[in-house]
Amino acid sequence: SMAHYFAEIERPRKQTEAMLLGSAFHCSILEPSLFENEYCVIPECDRRTKEGKAIYAQFEFESVGKTGISYNAVEQIEGMKKAVYEHPIARNLFLAGDAEHSFFWIDKETGLLCKCRPDYLRKDGICIELKTTRDASYESFKSDVGNFRYYVQAAYFIDGIKAAGFECNEFLFCAVETDYPHNVNIFRLDSEALAVGRVAYKQDLRRVKAFFDEKESDRWAGYMPIVNDLYLPNWIK
Repeated sequence: SMAHYFAEIERPRKQTEAMLLGSAFHCSILEPSLFENEYCVIPECDRRTKEGKAIYAQFEFESVGKTGISYNAVEQIEGMKKAVYEHPIARNLFLAGDAEHSFFWIDKETGLLCKCRPDYLRKDGICIELKTTRDASYESFKSDVGNFRYYVQAAYFIDGIKAAGFECNEFLFCAVETDYPHNVNIFRLDSEALAVGRVAYKQDLRRVKAFFDEKESDRWAGYMPIVNDLYLPNWIK
């Protein structure tokens, strides 16, 4: 709903350990030259003691502007990187392209200014999204594609990159497990999934435009204000 949209802007979600791990891992793969400038290892010390407080104070002084991560997180990231670089397909994906590049365009139907920021776009037009997950198996990731609307993201990114004047002829997900042995799996959505995603994102854009086209007094950001008839799911029946 639009209420969720505004909530993301007004009250951004607090970064969890999983989110921090994912961000650090992305940086280590996509922009390795920036990793040491962006992240630092939190020293293992007992901050209840005088010595521990001194160690941590020195760490804070030396790491201004950086994000601290634990030794365990560093070990995880190194293991995940190793898994990617040893994978027969994944090790060749993040080559000859640009990471974290923003693309802007005007949606023809709604006139809205749009933006996408793919993880990696190769010169040959292959777009790759790097996903961290607890389970990169086929069935589990298929569930993630639905729950997190990855099919919408894929269609939106493909169309957006093309609308911005660049080539995008294939979209891949590189899923990496956060737990040892850090298995890697590569996925490509079929044409039907992309078609459904395209319908979904276009509907989303129309909802955004319709909201702002309404007079402020008539706008409703939450779910549609109606009484819904609710039916039991088939698995219960």
